Amino acid sequence: MKYFSQRAKLQDRSSLAPIPLMFWKAWLGYVSELGVQDYLCEKFGDTCPDGHSVGVSNESIKNRFIRELGHDEWPIGEMVLSKNVSRGLDLIEFFFRFVSKPVESWFHQYCGCSHPSKYDTKAGRLAYTIEVNRLFQNFSIPLRLEKGLVRATTSQILERGVLDFELETNDNHLRDLINSAIKAFRDGTPSRKRDALRFTVDAFERLKTYRCKENKKKGINELLHEISENVEIRDIFNEDMNSLTAIANGFCIRHHEHSQKEISDDDFVEFLFFLYFNFIRFIMKKFKMIEESKTIGGSPKDEHAQ
Repeated sequence: MKYFSQRAKLQDRSSLAPIPLMFWKAWLGYVSELGVQDYLCEKFGDTCPDGHSVGVSNESIKNRFIRELGHDEWPIGEMVLSKNVSRGLDLIEFFFRFVSKPVESWFHQYCGCSHPSKYDTKAGRLAYTIEVNRLFQNFSIPLRLEKGLVRATTSQILERGVLDFELETNDNHLRDLINSAIKAFRDGTPSRKRDALRFTVDAFERLKTYRCKENKKKGINELLHEISENVEIRDIFNEDMNSLTAIANGFCIRHHEHSQKEISDDDFVEFLFFLYFNFIRFIMKKFKMIEESKTIGGSPKDEHAQ
């Protein structure tokens, strides 16, 4: 098995989004708990005075690190992992390989501790996967552990564009919709990503009346004329808006009548989210540029009038 840093290309590793220091602190705390609960005892157990396996041996982990990963830094601090994300992801995959749940044990009177005598690797890996993914979700990290491999739940490049987006507008309702979409998208679970898509489609519909609240068709025409003086570009955007409107009305996103089609593909949900979100982001960026040019262009006139 190749680890994350061995599978990912150099440019993929260098473009990884930062992972918060507190995530690594929480994960290292969880690994420490695994040692206390004997989940690492089968592969990395220490020995009691009578030679029975117990707890965990950091020396055994370090020796295995050398063979698997080419370094022996263990225990390791969260600061090191926050600066070297690919190494941290390697470690997450490493412990998946060697964790196992103790299912039978016996109490050793002499040393006063329990010694595992039987393990369940499948159960240990399942418990580990559930907890790691819970940590990814809690810290809004777009990664998942699947069958021992860390995978991105979304595009790192597109993800960063969403999470770093700040909507500058006086329309508080539109801002709330976008913020709700981003919050739901951060969650990372399929159901919340569907919520994110719904909020984004709602924002898209509201955007149509951004320049004319009384008449949606007129509002769309004014919107398209503002963002571009090029007729061909306006026609393209008009076609895109019609297509996005048809999708919103034809699928179970905002409406749930029997005539609407269900979306069962989570990848398609994510694709649509980025599609609507990028359209809104672009329009609002153009509006911002227009407003700024009016402000800059208006200043000399105001000064001259005085």
